[in-house]
Amino acid sequence: MTARWVLGIAASHNGAACLMRDGEVVVAIQEERLSRHKRALLRPGEGSLAVDAALAEAGIKPQDLTQIAVAPLPSPGDPALDPRSLASLRDLPRAFIPHHLAHAASAVHWSGIQDAVVLVVDGAGSAATALTAPELACVQGAQNDGRESMSIYAVKGGVLVPLAKDLASPQAAPQGLASPLGPFQSAGLMYQAVAQYLFGGWDSAGKVMGLAPYNLANGDNARLYPVDAFWREVDGRVAFRDGLDGVGGMLLGAGAKSAPRLVALEKHPGAVRLAASVQRALEALLLHWVKLAARLGAEAGVTSGRLLLAGGVFLNGVANEKIIQSGIFDEVLIIPAAEDSGTAIGAAALVGLQDFDPSRPVVYGGPIRRDSLGPTWSDADLATAREAALATGVVRLESIAGPHIADAAAEYLAAGLVVGWYQGRSELGPRALGQRSILFDPRRSDARDRLNFEVKRREGFRPFAPAALVDTIADWFELGRGPHDSPWMLRVLPVREARRAEIPGVVHVDGTARVQSVSVADGLFYDVIKAFEARTGIPMVLNTSFNVAGEPLVESPADAVAAFLGTAIDVLVLGPVVLKKII
Repeated sequence: MTARWVLGIAASHNGAACLMRDGEVVVAIQEERLSRHKRALLRPGEGSLAVDAALAEAGIKPQDLTQIAVAPLPSPGDPALDPRSLASLRDLPRAFIPHHLAHAASAVHWSGIQDAVVLVVDGAGSAATALTAPELACVQGAQNDGRESMSIYAVKGGVLVPLAKDLASPQAAPQGLASPLGPFQSAGLMYQAVAQYLFGGWDSAGKVMGLAPYNLANGDNARLYPVDAFWREVDGRVAFRDGLDGVGGMLLGAGAKSAPRLVALEKHPGAVRLAASVQRALEALLLHWVKLAARLGAEAGVTSGRLLLAGGVFLNGVANEKIIQSGIFDEVLIIPAAEDSGTAIGAAALVGLQDFDPSRPVVYGGPIRRDSLGPTWSDADLATAREAALATGVVRLESIAGPHIADAAAEYLAAGLVVGWYQGRSELGPRALGQRSILFDPRRSDARDRLNFEVKRREGFRPFAPAALVDTIADWFELGRGPHDSPWMLRVLPVREARRAEIPGVVHVDGTARVQSVSVADGLFYDVIKAFEARTGIPMVLNTSFNVAGEPLVESPADAVAAFLGTAIDVLVLGPVVLKKII
């Protein structure tokens, strides 16, 4: 039987390509990893490095594809977003998938769950004119124009059934903030507006989440802006404030149009109050929608007690944990590529075994246990990068056999060295999960300053994550009513108070940590942590993404070597070899 090859494309500012063979993911890669431009737009009608890499990984040509599925943002009418604008793809069947539907399908495919409720929340998705008839019919309120901002689906027998949808303003777009603090239009744009104001970039939402706990540390929680300063419920629907004009001046000084860039924002009371206020408003908003999803799911006959989450807003691990601990659903699962890159998987899954028809089941490939879907880099690629490093004269090759790599890395970590860790195929989402990571000793109290200033070159308040052996999680972190794992680094958990002094490098100012659980299925990365535990008694390492501020995660061996040479990383574990700086 001839294989069915489907190419899914996230035509977005988090552009990505996913290639499936008979419904199974062969490769998935973000455009930015190859172009080396953060948030690289993928316009398939103008060519794509990610698409080329996906085809090369599978060893097929464009004419071997059965179908192309595109999740465009924002309009499928733009020729630049249509892959058939390219001569090589012109004659292939092509389907355009609404943005939130692709998000929802990505969560279904990744989890492998056929009966659940799905909640999608982001900045802005497809325009109303691009929605399927069932989706358009479930838009809440009288508004029939604009772009998706929140969607709820039931998964019944594998079929995604739209239950509710909110639309933002027709002009809503991640890059199109009308003013530094609004108008908000959606949950994602509300948070991005504050990120734009505080950090000068709409894509700095993760910084806002990291800054917010400093307000509690300053004892200022009583002075937070109320939730209804951001959104309120009107006639059963969420209504966003039309911006917070003037609030910036009240928080940060009269006439302030943006946060003061030359001060440490964690020490600026107005900045941390604003960050904490929008974080609380987001958590309240998501819980509001989770309750709605539970009610609508029950009415639709979903009895599994499972909630699947997708959309860029669910990269907020603090809010995710509030949802988990609420107990509204028995089980909450989040796709690691929750942002737009995941829509490449969702688009492919919706046409994986047949032409696109929203009344047919999503193709199930899950559960996907490891986020290591990138292209393969050959021994020759590794060797070329290694030789380039050695040719600089500032690096030596350590004589360590491949099987002992994990022990060697653990020894360096225990000695206080910063280790670049490059193994296998890259992660799809924004988190480094043990393939493209920088590792450090979590016992070090100087970890934050050393890594933020000498390696990552970013704000000093930014926290770091522990990657811990899964069977030790409960010993170190308070799990509450949540599961005993966190494989995708999408949960923020309280560190047990009695143990915080043992791992100061990964404990945030509020006593929490964004945890990654690591199991034996994670291979060498598990072995490193196990070897580190044998030396130190600590069953975790500090894990942060292998990049510097403003750059994508490293993808190729050459990228890894360049980052190694250009930062204060001491050791690079590059596949089966170890490179160590001489000075």
